[in-house]
Amino acid sequence: MTIFDIYLVFRRAQGYRRPKDVVATVSRLTPDNQIYLDRAAKVFTQANIDPEAYFQCGFELYGKGFTYRRFFNDDIMRVYKEKLDARTKRLQNVVKSFKRSYDNVRPGMKGTKTVSPFLIYCTSEIDGQLAPVHHYHSGLICKYFITWLVYKGWLQHNDNPLEHEYREILGEIKETHVIPV
Repeated sequence: MTIFDIYLVFRRAQGYRRPKDVVATVSRLTPDNQIYLDRAAKVFTQANIDPEAYFQCGFELYGKGFTYRRFFNDDIMRVYKEKLDARTKRLQNVVKSFKRSYDNVRPGMKGTKTVSPFLIYCTSEIDGQLAPVHHYHSGLICKYFITWLVYKGWLQHNDNPLEHEYREILGEIKETHVIPV
């Protein structure tokens, strides 16, 4: 990661668009600011820190007062680590909930060599409702599992009880990198 990359990420986090000539723009910065950018590039590369998320934390704490010289403020790193831990825990809960739902419905699923067991499950009915919808309302499967069924095409969008939250939930599923999408 170079100082130009760090500059672009910082400006994007500020809400500005990319300048036409990044090299010229960075060369017009004061020498102190160039040193801060260089130091940030080295630290972010070595410490495996996501600069975009880090800068977002900086702007949350300091607003427009977040400048190059505040890059290494301890408060920013504390907030960044708290958010990273919260995100990790949230994603672990998504995976755990999905696996629990899968384990709840897998024993009753039957398939053939030509038809997926998920397709048979999604087209079967219980008490006049499609099985996944009935199981969702009875608490046997979670919102992540039913959204995954819709994404895979086994359950139709109009049958999805979570249609208004679909994109948000799907984003969480994709973010796990564990659930196959």
